[in-house]
Amino acid sequence: MATPDKELAIRIADRLRKAAFLSESAIAKVEAGLCSGTLSTEDWKLIIEIEMSEKKGSGSDEDK
Repeated sequence: MATPDKELAIRIADRLRKAAFLSESAIAKVEAGLCSGTLSTEDWKLIIEIEMSEKKGSGSDEDK
């Protein structure tokens, strides 16, 4: 049986996947950090900032 941390991490990762908010690699980072208990507020912010900048960058390429 999975630990409570692992179960919660899986639920959060599933919700992020359904929302299509983050890439699969970012979701994997979030899930791993939640499972190990090492994901800080700064980590969350950095993951999201990187994702947003990548999406913004790829969006500008499509506009060309």
